[in-house]
Amino acid sequence: MEKLLKDKIFEYVVEYGLIKDSQHGFISKKSCLLHFFEIVTDYVDNGCPVDVLSLDFQKAFDKVPPSTLAE
Repeated sequence: MEKLLKDKIFEYVVEYGLIKDSQHGFISKKSCLLHFFEIVTDYVDNGCPVDVLSLDFQKAFDKVPPSTLAE
């Protein structure tokens, strides 16, 4: 039932253009990483400096008790 509802809501959102192209991470078969890589390489190709900061919060949330997150 949950999958059916998700699929119907997603169809509606796509049909009426409610998801921007920049939100393609929520759409299957589209990659945020490839889109990001294209942007960065365009800047580099045009001689612009690029700084990238990558954060991984997965381990941080592993160390926080779930009861604290629910508050």
